[in-house]
Amino acid sequence: MPLPDYRFDAPSIEVLSASPRLEMLQIRLRKAGLRPVRAEHGFDPRLTHPIFIDAATASSHSLSGLAKLWHEAQSSRLLIVLGDVPQALRPFSPLHLSDIDQINALCARVAIRKREIKRRSELALRAETQRKLGGGPDIDPMTPRARLRVLYLGGGTPEFVSLKSALHAQGIDLLAALSAYTAKDYLATGQFGAILVKPEEDGDQGSRFLEGFRASDYDARLALIVLESGRGQHPLQQKLAEKAHMLIGASERPETVAETLSAYLNAPPTTGSPRLTSAIHDLKTGLYSRTFFEAHLQAQMDEADVSGDPLSIIHLRQRGATTTLKDIGEALNRSLRETDIAAAISTNEICISMPATAYRGAIGFVRRMEPELGPLVEWKAIERRKFHTLKSLMVGFALPPQRRMLREA
Repeated sequence: MPLPDYRFDAPSIEVLSASPRLEMLQIRLRKAGLRPVRAEHGFDPRLTHPIFIDAATASSHSLSGLAKLWHEAQSSRLLIVLGDVPQALRPFSPLHLSDIDQINALCARVAIRKREIKRRSELALRAETQRKLGGGPDIDPMTPRARLRVLYLGGGTPEFVSLKSALHAQGIDLLAALSAYTAKDYLATGQFGAILVKPEEDGDQGSRFLEGFRASDYDARLALIVLESGRGQHPLQQKLAEKAHMLIGASERPETVAETLSAYLNAPPTTGSPRLTSAIHDLKTGLYSRTFFEAHLQAQMDEADVSGDPLSIIHLRQRGATTTLKDIGEALNRSLRETDIAAAISTNEICISMPATAYRGAIGFVRRMEPELGPLVEWKAIERRKFHTLKSLMVGFALPPQRRMLREA
């Protein structure tokens, strides 16, 4: 029995190309799990799906018009360029494909880049809410979890596994990037405190990444660590050492590398602790306050109406004294993403908003957190719908919790 074709529900992507390449590109994009539509004249920078530009067939006139629209609207739509990136589009940091074969991994790369776009949008929205309540954009009690993740590019599987095990013992997660392109996409999410690069020879993925590395393109906290290959002096070694924050010798054991990175990533920040204000924070728990949560949730709802992204809210209620609300908040902050916020809305209640997260994702998160929350914490999750208002959502939190019902389902 043939499986149903659900490609009508795949992520949409607008394609700017000319026949016969247009038809060929649409076929390749469908196979990659995307839903291509032909780009029409008059690009709308307010839409949310990405635009795929075939640089080999796109006219300079259409590209200039596109660049002008993007600049005037300050659009956050993702631009994808196949072939040489035109000068007019370079200021918009497009996702670059050097050849058609890279379309196979495009769906994953788009998902990574869209998460970064959402992250930047949410942080800008949060800063605006803080300003409205009398705080500065730098006030944020959330722990910078990005400093505990490291990206690895280069070397073979045995070496990666050894490093991953050693770093795990230090409380640091290690993720591998398969190419210089995917490394850039991962780093654009802002979720990594360092990248370990091991160039083996001229032209390999590590060398390509290092030659094009510019610190200004990434978070200022990102550390570039270069590992010597152990195969003699690398031709670019001196040049690479000038870019790196740290150069680690080839003879160093994985455990030594892990200890060095742990000391670097866990170093206390030089700017001091963020200042807490009662209008924005709950001073007893260090979480956001109910005033901030309600103001920001309304802003998130307005943005979700424009973008079409889902928005889920989780409500936690403490029914016993096995753990304090502050302990629960600290446990949540260790697991929440930068785009999520947790707020203390009463002496025994916490609310979490999760933008770009459907109901199933919110349920999955809170169930993973149940061992840390303890048996005396009840919870429920709501995915915001068009008919919901801020008042109806807050009233919904007062209804009986779902925890017992969901466990029995």
